[in-house]
Amino acid sequence: MIDRVRLVLGCHSGIEDYLRNGRPIQVAMFNLGYLPRGDRSIVTRAATTLAAIGGLLRHLSIGGRITILSYRGHSGGRKNTKK
Repeated sequence: MIDRVRLVLGCHSGIEDYLRNGRPIQVAMFNLGYLPRGDRSIVTRAATTLAAIGGLLRHLSIGGRITILSYRGHSGGRKNTKK
């Protein structure tokens, strides 16, 4: 049983809606791109990703961690990537 984890299926742009209880978070994970074996027309966007990361940073505990996995193999994955 996992009692200190909350899984949310939704757009990361609404992350702060789930962080309003005032309790700091210790870990957050991002999987950017599209959901494996999911609808490949639904992808993450830079604007919502940056907003979500900013929101998490406001709630991150001291010593907390954010991991970011970025899949660039989709049509928008190389946008804003320097060569």
